Amino acid sequence: MKNQVGPPVTGNDFFGRKKELMQAWDLLDNGNHLLLPAPRRVGKTSFVLQLRKDAQKHDWKAIYFNVEDGSDETGFMRMFVDALKKEENWFKKSAKNTFDSIGKIMSSLEAEVEVQGVKTTLKWSNAAKSDLKRELEKLLEDTGKCLIIIDELPVLLSRLANIPEGKGRVGDFLHWLRSFRQNPDSEIRWIFCGSISMDTFAERLGITKTINDLYSFFTGCF
Repeated sequence: MKNQVGPPVTGNDFFGRKKELMQAWDLLDNGNHLLLPAPRRVGKTSFVLQLRKDAQKHDWKAIYFNVEDGSDETGFMRMFVDALKKEENWFKKSAKNTFDSIGKIMSSLEAEVEVQGVKTTLKWSNAAKSDLKRELEKLLEDTGKCLIIIDELPVLLSRLANIPEGKGRVGDFLHWLRSFRQNPDSEIRWIFCGSISMDTFAERLGITKTINDLYSFFTGCF
């Protein structure tokens, strides 16, 4: 067993936290989505990676992805879809068509156009959001019980908030993510963690209603 400070601890190097893990699984089994606010180097990533590892024992599937290097909505989607593609054995053969459809929507969003002589990329439009949501829900319905664990989303959102019209885009994007969690028939559970507190970030922008369905899971230093 190694005692490391900094990188996530996994496998036999992760020990303890049995009570907290049991509490987390109880909350997830009862339909909650979790928010894990904690500063850096206290073990939150190690904790959620252990949840992912334990998922199979609880008859759940799980994916984890870190969006710290992302800068906008399409960057988030690229990382999300890449994480799902790594688990292609979860899906029916017909899912290839769904992945292709998602790829076409993403390519259209990243296409460069010229408006009044200025080159720009297409915005994250309402039509695109609706199309992506439809295709993702079609894909995710194959997974059954599944954890989607997203690390460092507030870092990405902080970058997005600093560009023109960014604050509005952050609110719209969080509303879009919330819409997935409002489906009462869904067996997907979402977990968000990050070194920047999501609830503090949302409060600062006046958009707390976009995350008010998340259960804040405090365990001190993980």
